[in-house]
Amino acid sequence: MDSLCVIQGRAQDQHDQIRRMDAIYSSAFSTIAVASGAHSDVGLPDISFPRIYQQYSEVVQGFRLAIPLPSYTTLEQENMLIWNSRGWAFQEKVMSWRLLIFTDSQVYFRCSNMILVPGYRHGSRPVIGKY
Repeated sequence: MDSLCVIQGRAQDQHDQIRRMDAIYSSAFSTIAVASGAHSDVGLPDISFPRIYQQYSEVVQGFRLAIPLPSYTTLEQENMLIWNSRGWAFQEKVMSWRLLIFTDSQVYFRCSNMILVPGYRHGSRPVIGKY
C-alpha cells in the first residue's frame, strides 16, 4: 500500500508524507493490511493468490464440524505475522483505528475494542462473529 498512498518519484513529496503517516493512518476510515506478506508486492491472500491454510469441515450425524482457524490473538502471540518485523507495517498496526487484516488463514477486522472474523453457518448467509 505504500506505493499507492505515498507519491513516488519526488523525494520531497515522499519525505513530507512519510513524516505525516501518523495523521494519515489515524485519519483513515480503515486501513487494509497484509499481515503475512513477505514484501510490498505480495498481493492479498485469497484474492491475488490462494490462501496457504484452508478450513475443513464435514457433516457428521447432522452436525457440521470444522477445524478452527487460528485466532488473531494466537497469530500475534506466536509471532506468526510477518508484519511484526517490518517498521512501516508496525505504523499501520499501531496508528490505524480500524484494520482489515489479510493473513494466510483468513481476514480479520480489528477496531479499538474488538476483533471480528467472517463466519458461516451451514445453509445461511455469511455472518460476522466475535472471535
